[in-house]
Amino acid sequence: MPVLSLRLLRPASFVLGAGLLAYAGCSSSGSTAVSVTHPTMLEVAPAQFLGSVPCVVDGPGLKSYVATLYDTNETANGGAPSEIEAELAEQTTETAFARLRGETPSDQFELPSSEPASCTASVGFGYVVPGRRYEVLIEGYEQAAEEVAARALGSHLLVAESDPTGPFLKSSFQAYCRRAIPVDSKIVIADDCEPFAHVGATPRPSLTVPLGALLGSFSCGAEEGQLEELRVSLQVGSETYEQVVACSADAAVVFEDLPSGVANVYVAGLSTGGEGAAAGATCDARLVEGDRVTARCNRLSSIGTLRVDLAAALAEVDLTCSTSSVSAVQVLLGPGDSRSFPPPDCLQPFETGVAAGNKVVTVQATPVGGDPIALNCHAEIEPGKLNLAACETVTL
Repeated sequence: MPVLSLRLLRPASFVLGAGLLAYAGCSSSGSTAVSVTHPTMLEVAPAQFLGSVPCVVDGPGLKSYVATLYDTNETANGGAPSEIEAELAEQTTETAFARLRGETPSDQFELPSSEPASCTASVGFGYVVPGRRYEVLIEGYEQAAEEVAARALGSHLLVAESDPTGPFLKSSFQAYCRRAIPVDSKIVIADDCEPFAHVGATPRPSLTVPLGALLGSFSCGAEEGQLEELRVSLQVGSETYEQVVACSADAAVVFEDLPSGVANVYVAGLSTGGEGAAAGATCDARLVEGDRVTARCNRLSSIGTLRVDLAAALAEVDLTCSTSSVSAVQVLLGPGDSRSFPPPDCLQPFETGVAAGNKVVTVQATPVGGDPIALNCHAEIEPGKLNLAACETVTL
């Protein structure tokens, strides 16, 4: 079990449950000697019980927690195996909560709970007995610590800070630490924890797309060149979803009750009176049961990417990207603008950034010992997105 001395702690992230005692005396030299008595305390640290549940500041997700200490009325027996230790090893979060909070009274004594704390901060319990064995129940909430309050001093039941006589809040996560053994004049971290798990049935994933952060050089408004709305299209497997919100610096959308899998998101910036998207961006995320995920997004751009699969285009005319099949492969972008991709360079797709709208380029392949063959490759370009071209043979 980790043992800390007081000097290793960062006070800004530790909520102490007992004060420090300092004693002053006089020496023969007239100077003052001060000794500090380190407290005997148990620390409950998020690093021990968060598991895969992220601690968030904004949006949905875990923000705060309350820890409750239980005295098992057993000593640690110097670390030697004991019957109570074997019993606790079999406990899960669910069985521990049922045993300690169930209808049948438990032999364990419930100590006052901690105050609501941020999920980035540890909490401490003082007035604990060295060598005694304690257990810890932890309840996580989606409200920030400053938005909730204990129903009574030392209670694990929380209410909204704005409605102290209102209904009790339900925790969204629960965890259990089965080993907390104080050491005299030390701060000991409770460990051997079952990490946070969702209370009840595991909810389906949700996805947050932060839109304001994608604006970059774009501004919101109804003037020419500004974006008035943001349309968010989401695809997870065969399921598709869409939301449209007004453009603003703090705009965001949340998709709830989603299936698990890879999420592909396209954000289109719409301007007043414009046809199609004036700007676009792509986002992605992996959705897992019980998780509240924030999408990773590119910035909005007015330029899209055209991709031409050169090897596939050659296959359309029964050619391959090899020196035995073709002597030259060119992509004609416009008058005086061509790119050359001799074998084996034509094995890689060609990509270029272009403005939104319909775009056509010509792929010209020259078979070994033959005349050039041309294909027109076209795509409707959406800004901020990778657009795949379809190719058809043409007569030169």
